[in-house]
Amino acid sequence: METTYFLNALIAAGLKENAEELRKLPGWAKPSVARKYSASVGARALAQISPLNRSEKIALIKGLAMYEDSISGVGSVTHLQRLIGDLEEPVSDAFDWVVSNTCSYDYFAKGARSWAEYQAHREYDRVRKERNLEKERVRAELGKARKAEKATGNLLNAVRRGDTKAVAALIEKGASTILTMESGESLHDYAKKHGYDDIVEILDKLSSSDDPVNMSAPILIPTINDLYHHPRVRSAKSQVLQNLGYGPEGNNTQGAILDAEETLESRIRSRVGHVVSPRLLHEKSILLKSLKAAAEEVSDDLVNAYIATDYRVTHGEATIVLNVGMYSKEVEELLVQSNSNTAAFISAYNPDSNPLSDHENIKAHAALVQDIELAGYKYFLGEGKGQGSSWPSEPSILVVGIECGEAIALASKYRQQAFVWIRKQDAPRLILIGGSKSRDIHLQRFENN
Repeated sequence: METTYFLNALIAAGLKENAEELRKLPGWAKPSVARKYSASVGARALAQISPLNRSEKIALIKGLAMYEDSISGVGSVTHLQRLIGDLEEPVSDAFDWVVSNTCSYDYFAKGARSWAEYQAHREYDRVRKERNLEKERVRAELGKARKAEKATGNLLNAVRRGDTKAVAALIEKGASTILTMESGESLHDYAKKHGYDDIVEILDKLSSSDDPVNMSAPILIPTINDLYHHPRVRSAKSQVLQNLGYGPEGNNTQGAILDAEETLESRIRSRVGHVVSPRLLHEKSILLKSLKAAAEEVSDDLVNAYIATDYRVTHGEATIVLNVGMYSKEVEELLVQSNSNTAAFISAYNPDSNPLSDHENIKAHAALVQDIELAGYKYFLGEGKGQGSSWPSEPSILVVGIECGEAIALASKYRQQAFVWIRKQDAPRLILIGGSKSRDIHLQRFENN
């Protein structure tokens, strides 16, 4: 049977929306033969199909769908997908008829029974694909962060041993070189003092390098691990556990009997971890995306102003000055004395970097202090003052022992564009959070106080 005759027969049946005439065609209800003729509507017939008007093309689609329906469809090899895709908008009329009257497009329709439903499925698949890609990216980022953290922990010993190869390998893995030995000496000074010239050379090259991976960057994009204690993540974990029959703190609310030698913690980890982990990963991904967007939106002038600011902390009768990107031995000692590994320098003044009245600023500062006291954190009073800037100093708080995620939420409550994050044995870093634009994403715990 010639292709032209076959196409004309399909169009004629499609115009009538009647499959009776197609029963006379070879291959009707015969899978092997039907697939052969169905394939003839492919690229070889393009020259004959292109000149057809819209009504004839729709009729061809309907006719082919009825023909293939006689063998319950031909699956992924159907040319219906190309024919429908080549139609000028709207395509809903042809699509809706095919999925309502035949099963020929079921392979691609995935259960949809209308064009709108099909588009919704496609959008869902697109979002799911993007989400999976984001999860993979986050997992890769987390793995990289863990390697860097582990490398940083091993770097002190490598320098202490004078192991040049190990130092180079650990730095390559992302180890931070803003560390101090027990004596308070920097890695560079310690290596120089002990005659480890090769290590001194590596550190000298690193300090003059333009490679952002190896530099102590003033801006920190938190890793997914930093967000574990974010109120949004903790709330999500609590919600999932409650839905599974566990209370906010993991207490069993269903009275299930524990097996011998089984603790409640081990039960939660082994039996519901596969449910909790994906939800937490999803929440962290949302937060990371928001933080990265904030880092891109804040102007360079504002970032430079944050960096060129002296962050002063009152500690007894002394004043400690912090600067972004510069390691401070005094801050390190303060953290040690406070038995803490982290701190955050946060202000409530001038939200979104827009000046407010003294009364409004003082009121916001008092509310910030109250939030910190209610959360039970130790804190020190301070202020931020721009170097050579006419912008007035801003009273601030150094919150000691706070987790990174909690600090992000707290600063977000007061619509701050950024805050200074301090981690033990590291230089203070600037974390950009975006002010009012990202406030709703971060707030949960502190908003409810």
